[in-house]
Amino acid sequence: MVSPPAVSPLSWLQPPGRSAPPRVERAGPDDASALAALAAATFPLACPPETQPDEILYHITHQLNPIRVASWLTDPLVVVHVGRLGQILVGYSRLSFDPAETDPAIWPQLKRRPTCQLSKCYVQPDWQGSGLADQLLAESLAAGRQRGAKGIWLGANPANLRARAFYGRHGFHDIGWRHFEVGGHLFTDCLMERDLAEP
Repeated sequence: MVSPPAVSPLSWLQPPGRSAPPRVERAGPDDASALAALAAATFPLACPPETQPDEILYHITHQLNPIRVASWLTDPLVVVHVGRLGQILVGYSRLSFDPAETDPAIWPQLKRRPTCQLSKCYVQPDWQGSGLADQLLAESLAAGRQRGAKGIWLGANPANLRARAFYGRHGFHDIGWRHFEVGGHLFTDCLMERDLAEP
């Protein structure tokens, strides 16, 4: 019998042409500029198809600018992880423990308290499907548990079947809806939640 070729344990994280997988770690204040650029580049990937370019630009300018992103990295209620290739960031996740970030209409739909919000989990297109998003999400789940959260929730575009399937594989379930604004346009997301108890 011919033995299968040896495979590096992290080879599933290496798209063709990449020599090493990204290193996933907590972001620091020095990452603010690179993180803002990554956030601006990846935000349009998850927008509903009807979102207009000027609405996307408005959101990036006001919500994902370097000053705003830098504030995440010094906020004790926010945890940001990044996928790093040398000095280049190729993915990130943002976890919030700040109740003020949650629309009051969402609270009655959440089933687990205390809770935290996965407000961002994006990777560059070249790294989608590589396992990097799984690793970023795993770090966020671990951070939620470490801070005593019993649940975690997020909003997902109903038309983004790939994202919804991804979160479904990681134990999230649809529990309702949330409404939010991008550039003055009102959108509706699926509200998804999972228990943070260890599997």
